[in-house]
Amino acid sequence: MIKYVIVAAAALIVGVLLGIVLQKSKEKKAEMTIADAEAKALQIENDAHKRAESKTKEMLLEAKEEILRSRNEYEKEAKERRIEQQKQERRLQQKEENIDRKTETLEKREEALNQKGCQARQFVLEQRNNVEQAAKVLAMLEGNRKE
Repeated sequence: MIKYVIVAAAALIVGVLLGIVLQKSKEKKAEMTIADAEAKALQIENDAHKRAESKTKEMLLEAKEEILRSRNEYEKEAKERRIEQQKQERRLQQKEENIDRKTETLEKREEALNQKGCQARQFVLEQRNNVEQAAKVLAMLEGNRKE
């Protein structure tokens, strides 16, 4: 009977030891699972941060590109406006020059007409004088004929 008690005690000890070993194994497995889950969570968190940083950089780059496009468009429009303004200034200057030339031409014509008018008046006066002299000569000739 002592044998049975010893075998039972040994079996009990082996059972308890086996239970302890199994419990330790389960605890270790649970700890490893927790450690794996924590590592996975840390990896997910790191990936999320990296994606967030990447998205932030991408959005900043897009914003900079949009600013550059806007600036280029503004500069293009400003250049076009300057070119159009220069064309208008050239047209205006040409019109002013044409007006100046026409004014000068009209002034020369007016001066020429004034000179011709003076010459015509002078000519008329000379012709009057000639007619008057001719009339006097005729009057004298007729006066001499009557005598």
